[in-house]
Amino acid sequence: MKDRIEITYEALDLMIERHGKHRPDVFGGGVWDAEEEFEIYKKQVGEIYSPLQWIIITSYFNSKFQKKADEHS
Repeated sequence: MKDRIEITYEALDLMIERHGKHRPDVFGGGVWDAEEEFEIYKKQVGEIYSPLQWIIITSYFNSKFQKKADEHS
């Protein structure tokens, strides 16, 4: 069984992987925006992580998101 941090990192990886791709109509259509999704995720999950943990999680997200952006430049 995965713990909450593993689930969070998998969710972040999925957000980044789907960034810029078509979003199904059941999710509002358009395209996925990983940064927007991350902000929504932080609001939904918020209280289960401490401010320090959010710094580390945000750093992970920013690093992975930038790496993907650099690969597609």
